[in-house]
This record gives sequence, C-alpha cells and structure tokens, in this order.
Amino acid sequence: MNCLVCDTKLESFFNEYEKCPSCGFVAKRDVYEMSDKEWSKLNHDYHSGYQQTGYNPDDPRWHQRLEHQAKAIYSMYLLGLIPQGLWLDYGAGDASLGNTLSKFDTPKLLAYDKYMEHTNHYLQDSNLIPGSFSLVTNTSVFEHVRDRETLDSIVNLVHNLGVFALHVDVREEVPSDPNWHYYIPVHCSFYTNKCMQILFDTWGFNSSFYDVQGRMWFWFKRDTPFKKGFMDYWKNT
Repeated sequence: MNCLVCDTKLESFFNEYEKCPSCGFVAKRDVYEMSDKEWSKLNHDYHSGYQQTGYNPDDPRWHQRLEHQAKAIYSMYLLGLIPQGLWLDYGAGDASLGNTLSKFDTPKLLAYDKYMEHTNHYLQDSNLIPGSFSLVTNTSVFEHVRDRETLDSIVNLVHNLGVFALHVDVREEVPSDPNWHYYIPVHCSFYTNKCMQILFDTWGFNSSFYDVQGRMWFWFKRDTPFKKGFMDYWKNT
C-alpha cells in the first residue's frame, strides 16, 4: 500500500497501522482494505450515533470548538480575507457548523455529506463544481479519507481566490501508542506537518493561519499577512 500524500510505499508501524518512511503519514490497513459498502456503513453507524444529540463521547468539546470555528470564520470574513460567494461545508454531518455560523452575518454555509442521511437542503454531487466556492470548510473529514483522489476533489472545489478551512489533528510525528485517543475505528488516515506542507504546496496554496481555539487552519491561495506555507502550529507535539 502506498502513501496517499507522497506515494511512497508504506512500512509496518504497529498492529494494523502502516507508516510512510518519507513524510510520516500513517494509514490503518484494515480500513483501507474494506469495500466501499463496508466503509460507508461504518461511517454512517458511528456518526449517526451522536449527531443531532449535541454530544460525542470521543470528542466532548465538539460544539464548543464549532463555536470558536464560526467566530474565526466570521472574523476572517469581516477582515475581507474570505470573499463573498458560495460557501460550502464538505462532510457537513448534521450541519452543526453551518447552523452555528448562521448566527453571524455571513453568506450561508451550504452543506454536503456523502455518508450521512440528510434533507433536500443539502447539495448533491452534481452541485460540486470545481472552483465554484470561495470558502470550503472541512472539519474532521481528512482522517476518514482513504484515497488521494477524494482529497484532491475536495480542495479543487475552492475558487482560485478562495479559502480552504480545515480541522484535522496534525502532529510532528504520529504516535505509535495504540492508546492514542485519535485511533478510533472510523479514523484511517493520520497526518504530520510534513504531510500537510506537501499537500499545501501541491494544491497551490500560498499562506496559512491557525486559529488555536477552533483548531482550524485557513489556507489562502493569495498573499496574506500570515505565514508563507503551512502553519505547523503543533510542531512540538
């Protein structure tokens, strides 16, 4: 199995996990080997168990973090760093981020989710036109992705002057501790700072900012006052 970040052959890490010797990416082999039907069911069953309840035992600060994310997005918008236009939450789940953001005077955050049951208000696959969205948010999705094509398709939705807002756990090195809280059944892909810098450069982004309270990165394709390249805030973790 090859790394979905840099295409290097993965090596045994521990148990069913494999690691890239080049960029440090870690994959959960048994999940990668599931059929699409099995994987879809695992995702659906796990997420439907807590969405609409307001509490996730694996992520107890979920809604508190969403509040901070919404405030960060609003602040970026007021500063003119996120443009007007279509805004999309890819992998929206129960649309909690969009509902939280609706308290602020911003463009509506449209919702799309491949795995979860949803209403007719959600976008369909046919609505996902590359380059159409001035903001694409992506919270707790990258760790569920098993192929590079999906990552590329998400980021390709961002307009060439748009912003990508990303929430995912990133470490300097992915832990080898099997008791690490992030190793849960529906997480199959784990990223290092080096992984993110490779993806950032490959996708043509220019600068980035990290909101600590919301644990959300903002990636910009144009010059901004923020850091050139990927903001490796968690470099010492």
